[in-house]
Amino acid sequence: MTSMIRSLALFALGLLPAAAAAAQDAAAPVVEPHTATKLTLDLGFVNAAGNTEVTTLSFTEALSVKGGRWEFKDLGGVVYGRTGDSTTAEQIKMDARIEVQVVSVLHVFVGGIYERNRFAGFDRRLEEYAGVAIKVIDQPSDQLTVEGGSSVNQDLTTTNQYVSFAALRAAALYRHNFTKTAYVQQTVELIPNLSVAADLRLNSESALVAPVAGRAAIKVAYAVKYDKLPEPGFRKTDRIFTTALQIVF
Repeated sequence: MTSMIRSLALFALGLLPAAAAAAQDAAAPVVEPHTATKLTLDLGFVNAAGNTEVTTLSFTEALSVKGGRWEFKDLGGVVYGRTGDSTTAEQIKMDARIEVQVVSVLHVFVGGIYERNRFAGFDRRLEEYAGVAIKVIDQPSDQLTVEGGSSVNQDLTTTNQYVSFAALRAAALYRHNFTKTAYVQQTVELIPNLSVAADLRLNSESALVAPVAGRAAIKVAYAVKYDKLPEPGFRKTDRIFTTALQIVF
């Protein structure tokens, strides 16, 4: 009887370390992946009255929500121009995408774009796209990312014609940081139509950002939109030069 009690006591003592470790694991807090959110707003406004009546407004927002191996990006922009009592410019574009990191330099993404520009010949342009992104350079002062993929497009023209087609998509983004808040950036996007060889779109933007105070900065940007096969009566190239106040949250 005494030996049985001694054996049970030794067995209980042997379980104590395991029980303590289990209790410690249970009490340890669960560490959730850190989520980082960044919002950037650009606002430019010009109003002239008197002999010349001109109003020009440009607004851009960029939202990034990043957690673990994924990132959600949202980019929206509006350019509105009015001369006298006539609207002379009206461009609206919204782009949302989800990006997932596969390995350190390789990402996959899927997204969608809504665009409206009656002065370029289309009431509505929808684009759903997917592809891969490779971070060729990822240094504190320099970043270069190249993208490749495909897209499906649906255009509704100002003459009420509906056009749907598949396209390839190639893009590149380069950024050089002078400081943490001052940088120059160049983006290029190429979209060739797979159904009509003569139909090719090219979008590019060159931007320079210089800090002013705190979260505020001045952004100077020059964007070019080229359509090799525009709607009848419209030009192939649109150029937009903007100077805006940028605020980062």
